[in-house]
Amino acid sequence: MGLPSLEGPNKDKVVRDNLAAEFVLAELKLHQAAGGASGRENPWNSLHWFTPTERVMEAQGTWFDTVFDACVFQGARQKRTRLRHDVKEIHAWPEATCRHTHDPTEWAPITCADNTFFPTREESEYTANFVFHIVHAVSYWACRVGRAQMQVPRAPPMDRGATA
Repeated sequence: MGLPSLEGPNKDKVVRDNLAAEFVLAELKLHQAAGGASGRENPWNSLHWFTPTERVMEAQGTWFDTVFDACVFQGARQKRTRLRHDVKEIHAWPEATCRHTHDPTEWAPITCADNTFFPTREESEYTANFVFHIVHAVSYWACRVGRAQMQVPRAPPMDRGATA
């Protein structure tokens, strides 16, 4: 929940972020108890997955972890991400880890005319392909649990690259 050595604005930021995360997790528990579907996403190795509340929620057995690489959903780079959710239709996705060939320097900052560009900013947005797969799965969930009646179109393919 923060390094013990943090002080000043850095400690304040961690405290605020932890309070916000705890609030969101409490809301997700309430939403799930009311029969709703929900989830949250963070980088695969984020410290958020190791908070006491996340550990308890993971252990209750009602959440699934779906690990994927952003490039599988047409992201520019291989960013490993974890989606923790309670949607069986997302849990049923095929494996979404990368088999592409990537440039080993794809995450390196690029300096041009005294400006430095960090690729991490570009990767903070969801791709249209990923959003479609989420909406597709949750639409099926809504039909399955009786919240909606609709025809859901076929999903676009995921691209894992060639097999090794």
